[in-house]
Amino acid sequence: MDNNIRQEFPLFAKKEIVYLDSAASTQTAQPVLDAMQSYYETCRSNVHRGVYTLSVEATERYESARRAVQQFIGAASSEEIVFTRGTTESINLVMQGWAVSRLGPKDKVVVSVAEHHSNFVPWQQLAQKCGCEFICCGLTPDERIDEEAICREIEKGAKLVAVTLLANGLGVRPDVAKIIKAARAAGAVVVVDAAQAAAHGPINA
Repeated sequence: MDNNIRQEFPLFAKKEIVYLDSAASTQTAQPVLDAMQSYYETCRSNVHRGVYTLSVEATERYESARRAVQQFIGAASSEEIVFTRGTTESINLVMQGWAVSRLGPKDKVVVSVAEHHSNFVPWQQLAQKCGCEFICCGLTPDERIDEEAICREIEKGAKLVAVTLLANGLGVRPDVAKIIKAARAAGAVVVVDAAQAAAHGPINA
């Protein structure tokens, strides 16, 4: 890690360590800590639930953060941005709020074996709850996500595909654009876990 970047994180600025568990808990940069502290010290109040000065200021800060994330990931509108406590909660919201009411015993859900648990377990639970078929595609001989196998399952009628944009365990990037194209042609839905990829480059290209 570049020393200038290390200085942005209090832990790394104080200790000469290498931290490899960001997939579970990412260290927090000093500007983020400063923004959080400023909120608690200057405008701690409800967001979107008051018309008094503190609430208005807190709401504007919240919406400003949504606009920043919108620009960062290339979303069409800040209203598309929903903050959660993490990837697990986000994907569970998609599973509980969208998939449970739309998928049933005759449907197939496809994942890759390289998925983080956040994008694996919820779909197993969906299969148990709704009776749909849970299909786990393996890796190619060179230990990459088998996009061809996923696309074949889409052609066979899979209704939902859950795939990572960057596998946290292997560091491989599947051709998600190819998978999405095949899914759209077949009327299937794709859930992309971009949690690991977001820090490494554009995720909407």
